[in-house]
Amino acid sequence: MDRQAALSAAMARVEVPAGARVPAAVLAPESGESAVYGDAAFDTASIVQVDILAAPLLQAQDAGRRLRHRSGRTPRG
Repeated sequence: MDRQAALSAAMARVEVPAGARVPAAVLAPESGESAVYGDAAFDTASIVQVDILAAPLLQAQDAGRRLRHRSGRTPRG
C-alpha cells in the first residue's frame, strides 16, 4: 500500500476553509512507515510544554527562590 498516496487521497476529500493550512502526518509504529501531507509547520506538544514549564521557573527566579532537586540538592548551573 502506498501510504503517501492514501493520505493524499484522504486529505483531498477534506473541506478546508480558504486560507487555512491543514498538514497531516501519520506513523505506523509497528512498521515505521509514515506519510506526510502538506508543508505547513506548527508548534508541537513538545514546544508548547517548554513554555508551560518555563513559566513557573521564571516565576521562581523573579521571586528570588532557588529551585531544588527532588533529592534536596541544589541544581548546578
